[in-house]
Amino acid sequence: GLPLSVENDVFCFALSEQKSSNYLFFTIGTGIGGAIVISNKLYKGNNLTAGSFGQMQLFGRRFEDIASSKALLLKIHQMLPHITSLEQAFAQYTEDEKVKMILDAYFHVLATGILNLSYSFDPDVIYIGGGVAQNHFFLEQLQKNIETLKDSSYHHASLQQASFPNTGGLIGALVFFKQMYPK
Repeated sequence: GLPLSVENDVFCFALSEQKSSNYLFFTIGTGIGGAIVISNKLYKGNNLTAGSFGQMQLFGRRFEDIASSKALLLKIHQMLPHITSLEQAFAQYTEDEKVKMILDAYFHVLATGILNLSYSFDPDVIYIGGGVAQNHFFLEQLQKNIETLKDSSYHHASLQQASFPNTGGLIGALVFFKQMYPK
């Protein structure tokens, strides 16, 4: 028979990044997924759940319940029903005080969670994937909040958009397959 390999989608996306040997990978969408790569190896933990960043507790809630794209859009839509997309909210950031207040609070929460994980793992790079991460405003605001929150003596990992936003899962699946079946 033919060789076969199966792996978690976020783990595959993480494996598509080969520019650093120690990094964290986040996907931000309906939830928050993640992966930890140490010395070029995917770290899965004892129960294969390492990188489940969305499940960590922050401010008394699950991280993905307060920091996913879905959570942000729900919050915006509850307060401002006329806004139906994150792109629309991002575009109104400087013009609408309510939008600015919601987005500032959101980026503070997201940056806090990412910074806590950065302190814990001390990676070279933190990659951000998911549809929202392709928005320049999103990454700019996230970086700004991380800079504001971090300890000035701490050398923080660089924050980067995932290299392959649409094909990273396929590329990482191939990397995983080659690791499983070297030849």
